[in-house]
Order: sequence, then structure tokens, then C-alpha cells
Amino acid sequence: MLSKKVNFTFCLLSIFLIISSCKKNETIDSSTSTIENTPPNILLIIGDDIGIDPFNGFANFGVQKAKTPTLDRLAKEGLLFTQVYANPLCSPSRATILSGQYGFRTGVVRLPTPTSGGIKLTTTSIQQFIEQNTSNKYTDAVIGKWHLSDNTNGGSSNPNKMGVDYFAGFMGGEVTDYYKWQKVINGQTTSSTNYTTTDFTDESINWIKQQTKPWFLWLAHNAAHFPYQAPPSNLISSPVGNTNLSKYLASIEAMDSEINRLLQNIPKTQLDNTIIIFLGDNGTPEAVAQSPFTKDTSKGSLFEGGIRVPMIVSGKGVNRKGVDASLINTTDLFATIADIAGTNTTSYQDSKSFKALFTTANSFNRDFTYGEIDHSMNPDTKNGNTIRDKQYKYIKTKSGAEYLFDLTKDESEQKNLAQDSQFKTIKDNLALKLIAVQK
Repeated sequence: MLSKKVNFTFCLLSIFLIISSCKKNETIDSSTSTIENTPPNILLIIGDDIGIDPFNGFANFGVQKAKTPTLDRLAKEGLLFTQVYANPLCSPSRATILSGQYGFRTGVVRLPTPTSGGIKLTTTSIQQFIEQNTSNKYTDAVIGKWHLSDNTNGGSSNPNKMGVDYFAGFMGGEVTDYYKWQKVINGQTTSSTNYTTTDFTDESINWIKQQTKPWFLWLAHNAAHFPYQAPPSNLISSPVGNTNLSKYLASIEAMDSEINRLLQNIPKTQLDNTIIIFLGDNGTPEAVAQSPFTKDTSKGSLFEGGIRVPMIVSGKGVNRKGVDASLINTTDLFATIADIAGTNTTSYQDSKSFKALFTTANSFNRDFTYGEIDHSMNPDTKNGNTIRDKQYKYIKTKSGAEYLFDLTKDESEQKNLAQDSQFKTIKDNLALKLIAVQK
């Protein structure tokens, strides 16, 4: 009889545990389902003047690498894209991301002056596009460097006129001092003595805390742009040397530290539902560029040192890991971000979504990538246009010089094939394609 009571009690206990287990699993599944069905937050981080030579993952370029444990971790957890092409200067690259269009369409092919060269107010921004095509599902902000305004397109109110819900940062191409600068918040200017990288991180953390619906944050650091200054000691692992390169690399490390702080301050449920994109806006400047790049092949030029940039994508929905060598243009960020936001858009203007690469290799095909620069501060030997396919790259400068490189064999562009008769057909075909793109 005692045995039967024990068995009966054991059975009841077993049933209770099974029911409890089921309820617990149902709770977990429900929570997971909620996260899966919630539109992802989008965090776009732009590093200023960061080409491939100071960045880990590009062993053939540069000797001294910045210490970036946070970005290294994100790359390990997601994808490092190694064939991403921007334009040679800040504003043209940022305009391609904002508009999904090449610069000759938006008019942003150089750095704006106070009276001209800014983004046209008739241009549809990525923020406006997402709002219009998701029934205002997202809230958005741009924090940090803008560099797309002039006095004819709204001046310090230009970001808001372009559809940005919240802007906090600075308007021009650089601050004169990372520790003393003019800060603009939604068109109103104040003075700040906060280290810019820290200030932008504080702004980002505070803004995210206030959001109650999916968000798109464009965080545009001015690190590691000139002036080259030592960051606060708590953001770097060792004292900074006196050279420009030492200060430049240290400012990248400080940015990496603050990216880590930002991610740590996003609640886990939000972070689990966030996709993170990091990229540089153009190549490394001449003053701090490393071999094989020179003053003629670094920032401001159409060579690899001027337009090829690192990009990392990690987080929600990025199921692949490793290195991806797909050919990507910065215009493609527009369609990709719009695609992530649920606009059902895979192409727009000059932009193509590479979102499929997050889950499936070889699922994105761009036949060519295009770049341009026509800056008044450049000699015409640097101004011009470039186009590359999966093997060859063609450059035509404003002064008439031509360059052709086989990037599969000559990644650092040491041998110009433009005058080699064996490659005449290849050069001519790329030259014709370059003309066709500009029509």
C-alpha cells in the first residue's frame, strides 16, 4: 500500500514538472517569437578617415594597426566585408549613403562650401524613405558629423530638413579641437568641452533610452579625422606617442572603447534585436597613410588608398560569419538599410541591397562599383572617375591620365596596364561602361 502511495505521489510530481516545463518553454518561445517579429533596430556607425591600412583584417596594407577589440569581436561574430568602395572624401561618401545615388546625381562630388555643394533638399534621404515606406514605423537620429549642409539648404537645420528626427553633432568637416567645439542640436548651436567621441556616445545612449519603437541611429564619429590629438587616457590601453600616426591610431582605439560602452548600455533585449553596421567613409589621409599607400594614392585619390574602406556587419539577422569579398558600393547602404527596415525594397537609384549576404554566400552580385571626385582643392591629376569590375579597375583623371589595374594580381596598384596593348580591349570596355554610368 505504501508503495502504491509513493508511486502515485511520484506520478503527480512528474506531471507537475512536465506542466511547469511546458509553461516555461512556452514563455521562452513567446518571448523569442516577440523578438523575431519586432522590426530590428539599426545602428550605423561611420568612422572618419579610416581606410584599410590601419584596420585589422587587411594584412597586406599597413604595418601599425589600431587596437579595436570591440570591432574585432563584431567582425568575428558577423561579417567583415573587404571589397567596399566609397568616394575619396567625407561629404561625397556620406551623400551616397544618405541618398543611394552617385554624386553626379546629387551634386555632392566635393566638400561643400558655405554657399554651395551641400545635399539638395529635393533629395529623398534614407530616413524619409523608411518613414514613407513603413508607415512611420521607425524613429531615427543622426549623432556626430554631418558635413552635407551649406547656407542654401538650411544650414544648421539641414539634417532636420532632410527628415532626420533628432540631430546632435557638428555641421562641418572637422572640429578644430576634439575638446572644444561648437555643438548643434536640432539647429541650435552651443559650445561643448566634452571629448567628441565621448559626447556622441553619451548622446547615443541617452537617445536610445528614450525610444519606444524601432530605431535607426546613424552615429557618425569624427574620429580619427584631423586634428590628431591624444584621447583621454581612460579610453586607450597605453600612452600615446608624439607622432600623428600614434595619435590617429589612438583615436581609433578610443572610438572602439566608446562603441563598446554604447553596446553595453543598450538593454540586452534591444541589443539582441539590433543590426550593427560599421564602415569608414574614405581612405586614410596622406599624413598618416601607411605603405603601400602614398600621398598620391591615399585620401583624396581614386586609388585603393583613397576609396576602399573596411565594413563590418553584425548582430540581428547576420547568420553568416567570416570574410566576404563581394563588391559593394557605399550607395548600397541605402537599399540595404531600407530592406532591413522592412520597406520591401531591394534596389533604389544606384543602390542595391546586400542584405541577402547576411544569411547566404554569393547571393549579391554587383557587376561594377563606381567612384568620383571633382574637388577644388585637388589638382586635376587627382580629380576624375573610376570604375571596377570583379577583376579590373579603370581610372580616368580630369587631366586625361588613364590607369588600369588587375586587382586580383596587383591589389596595391603598382603596375599600370593602361598603355599595354594586351589590355586595350579591357580598358576600352571599362571606359565605355564609365561613360554609360554617368548618363
